[in-house]
Amino acid sequence: MPEEKYEELIEAFFNNELSEREESLLFALLGTDENVKKYFKQSAFLKAGINSAVEEFPPELDEKILSGVTTKQKRTHKVFNSKFVNALAYGLAVAAVTASLFFYSLAAEYRSELKTVSQTLEYQNATMQLIMNSFPSVKVTGSLPNEVIINKKL
Repeated sequence: MPEEKYEELIEAFFNNELSEREESLLFALLGTDENVKKYFKQSAFLKAGINSAVEEFPPELDEKILSGVTTKQKRTHKVFNSKFVNALAYGLAVAAVTASLFFYSLAAEYRSELKTVSQTLEYQNATMQLIMNSFPSVKVTGSLPNEVIINKKL
């Protein structure tokens, strides 16, 4: 018999899903095949361990857990719905909007002043260019008062 088939039979046995015919086939396999017997023992050990680990919780424990959760929710709910917290949040929002409008107006003023200064500099640069170009050209020649003349003698 294939390995998957006897594993399914053993799992069905522990879940109480076997018919009488399949149960007799399983016990016949247990008597003849050593691998089936080993798998059955391991499954029985696992099932017993699971059954011993499972225990029912008392209903009082559920009530304590649920009452603890609702109490925390109520406290959290009250903190965020208090009038002081709402007023504080509103005040901070108004202060942030006011500060941002103030800084925006300052930036606009600085931008207009920068534009004015830039135009003034361009005007002054153009004026200086006109003045420099209006002067007549000057030729500079130089002479040394103590000229030294070197002649070569042969």
